Amino acid sequence: MAVEAYHPQMAVVGSEEDAARLDALRALDILDTPFEERFDRITRLAMRLFGVKGAIINLIDEDRLWTKSACGVTSDDVLLIDSLSRQVVAQNSPLEISDVRTDDRFAHNRFVGGRDSLRFYIGYPLTSLQTDTPVGTLCVFDSKPRDLTDDESALLRELTDWAEAELNNLTSNHLARELVQRQQRLEVLLRSLPEGVLVVGSDGIVEEVNAACRRMFGGDAGVGEPLTSWFKGLPAALGLRRRAADRDVTETRPLDVAAVRTDGTLFAAEITCAPLSADHEGGLIVLVRDLRQLSAAEVEYRRQRRRTEVILSALAEGVIGLDPDATVLYANLAAARMLRCRTDDLLGRNVGEVLLRGMYPPSQPVVCRLEEVLEGTGVTTNANNVIWRADGTSTLADLTLAPIMEGERLLGAVVSMVDVSERHALKQRENEFVAVVSHELRTPLTSIKASLGLLKGQVIAPLPTGVLDIVDIAMSNTDRLARLVNDLLDAERLAAGAMPMDMAMTDVCEMLDAVVSNATPVAESAGVRLAIERPRDLRCEMDGSRITQAVANLVANAVKFSPPEGTVRVAVKRAGERLHILVQDWGRGIPPDKLERIFDRFGQAEVVGDIVLGGTGLGLPIARSIAEAHGGRLTVNSQLGKGSTFCIDLPASQGGRS
Repeated sequence: MAVEAYHPQMAVVGSEEDAARLDALRALDILDTPFEERFDRITRLAMRLFGVKGAIINLIDEDRLWTKSACGVTSDDVLLIDSLSRQVVAQNSPLEISDVRTDDRFAHNRFVGGRDSLRFYIGYPLTSLQTDTPVGTLCVFDSKPRDLTDDESALLRELTDWAEAELNNLTSNHLARELVQRQQRLEVLLRSLPEGVLVVGSDGIVEEVNAACRRMFGGDAGVGEPLTSWFKGLPAALGLRRRAADRDVTETRPLDVAAVRTDGTLFAAEITCAPLSADHEGGLIVLVRDLRQLSAAEVEYRRQRRRTEVILSALAEGVIGLDPDATVLYANLAAARMLRCRTDDLLGRNVGEVLLRGMYPPSQPVVCRLEEVLEGTGVTTNANNVIWRADGTSTLADLTLAPIMEGERLLGAVVSMVDVSERHALKQRENEFVAVVSHELRTPLTSIKASLGLLKGQVIAPLPTGVLDIVDIAMSNTDRLARLVNDLLDAERLAAGAMPMDMAMTDVCEMLDAVVSNATPVAESAGVRLAIERPRDLRCEMDGSRITQAVANLVANAVKFSPPEGTVRVAVKRAGERLHILVQDWGRGIPPDKLERIFDRFGQAEVVGDIVLGGTGLGLPIARSIAEAHGGRLTVNSQLGKGSTFCIDLPASQGGRS
């Protein structure tokens, strides 16, 4: 027997029901919600398991039987099942009737009779677990008499328990109720919109229109017709068939077209098309705006806006426009391509969510700098930001953030993005090359130094004084070259995160004493005095050798840039859960435009006239990387003519005074 389509019945049948049942149903939040697959699975399975005509899940409130799921049901079945189900709910126990015609309670029913009329029925009550109140039934029925075996009855009991569990699933019930409410709100919205709305199927046929569209085009004559019959020259303007590679980044900007009324007349219109599904295969929704009522000023404004959009869409840089709350108002095609999504997917979302997608906390630099920009502090640039794309992959980008001001009033901000992942990969390959070359230099340098040591020690044969002087010079230059190679290797390992940290409880004061002691000969030769300020004893967990290396680099720099008779101060103090190691000089200071460059590899810290002072430019980058590897940071404060103070800020939660 063919299964007939069925829709929830809401006919009043006039019976009186206990008020407690209605309260229980209201608490379940299930009445008047649409059919759901979670219930339909149960009725389909029951119908197939027992080989019956149909199965139904219904609820009974004050005056009606209301169907939540039905399979194989006709309207006549429902009218008879109504009285049977009420009997199940009234007695709050299963009801099984092998042949309805032989049951005096129902044999007189005018729907009992005929070839396909209902003969067999079995129903189980469905109960609200909150109030232990029967509220409905799960029943199966057939058009011929039969009896269920014990196993079949047990199986139906299991299906009833399943249906009862779904019925009492308040979360799912609330979601179904919310879906109904959203659908109702959407229908109200579509009715109230002044713009026309068309729903177009994947075959290009117009399936639905709203009231404004009927008024605009005249009647429903266009429903069921191709979208191309509604607008002149639409396929070329809209580009309905896009290359698969472009589907994720297409824009849905408005288009000016000539719209065709049902009487054949034309009028100027603006349409905006958006896909109904993410894969662009599920049809379109088309928003239509009648342009006949626009003023000349509006027409000119629209022309200027379109021109600006064309310019922005042609840029290679990604551009995102924000309101004062950092919500995305505009995104060009380059930004969508970089983030691997459509521009419409970005609109209305917070820019932090768009760029970081939950991968980083709000303390990330891009978010912090944006907050500063939105406070009107001016343009700022962030290099090498990790941004996360819609497909879950990440890339590196340089971001420039600029506020949009109207006098003193902040209107929003603009974020421009340049993908630097390829540039970063090239730099990484260069670094790897430097590391390989540096590694290959260490072996011959070791051999050269050993040979020079033998010569200087006159192990092979006595050497004249002049030759020994030359050997000393060669050994000194070999040591310098070895230090350079070691610095290159350290810088590469730290940049790659491959430098292991041997963490141990370290006496910070003894470590600084050793640094100052080792640096004293060089400082004295430069006429610079070293001063150390430290508590009696201070211990902290760290890699002592690496922190020693970082502080030694800072002290060497401070000595190099201090004037004769100057002083370099080395100090350590604990501030709460942080440890601060300070190296201060009173030299010429660092120009403001060099404060970030000095931490770049091979960057120079100071320029005197046209002469760049000596050094490899690796000491400060290595010191900063060591601090960051400890979960800390290296910062600098400097004023021209007044000197500089470098601070290694480290976590000290595991250390303290002895």
